[in-house]
Amino acid sequence: METPDTLMVTYKYPGFNIIWDHACGIGNGLFGLREGLAFFGENGTLILTRHGWEVMPEQAVNSRNFPYCYPCNDEKKPNTLRMEAVEKKTGGGKGLYLHAGNMLECMRSRQLPNADIAIGAKVAKLSHIGNISCRVGSALNWDNETGTFDHLEANRLAKASYREPWKLPKL
Repeated sequence: METPDTLMVTYKYPGFNIIWDHACGIGNGLFGLREGLAFFGENGTLILTRHGWEVMPEQAVNSRNFPYCYPCNDEKKPNTLRMEAVEKKTGGGKGLYLHAGNMLECMRSRQLPNADIAIGAKVAKLSHIGNISCRVGSALNWDNETGTFDHLEANRLAKASYREPWKLPKL
C-alpha cells in the first residue's frame, strides 16, 4: 500500500506544532467526529466541522496529583475549568454543498473561489509530506524555498514518475 489508510503526522514550526490525524474507513475519529479540525490551546480546544463549531474548556489539575500538568491557581479546586465552554453552534451541515456550489459558480463567472488552488496546494503539500515521511520511515525537513527535502529518497518520491510514453510537457 503506497498511501496508508491511517496516519498521524506532527509538523513542527517555530512556536507551534500541527498534528495531522488521518483515518479512512474507521468510522468516528477524534471527539467522535467523522471529519473536522481541532485547535488545542492551553485553556481549551476549538473544534470545527462542516456542521458547526464548539469550544471545549480544559480542566485545571492539582499539581500534587499531576506534577507535569499545568496547575490551577487554587490547589483545593483541581477540576475547575480554565475558560467558559461555548456550546456547539451549528452551520446547517451544508458546508460541502456550499463549497461545491461556490466552485461551480466560479466556473461560470470566472471569479476566484473561496478556497482557490493556492489554498488547496498548501493543504495538499502537508498531506504529501506526511505520506512521504511515512514511506521513507523517518522524520524529514522540508525547504519551502527550494521545494526539497533533506533526504534523497524523499526527494525522489516528491517528483511525479510517469510510465512511457506518458509525461507532462515541459514549460
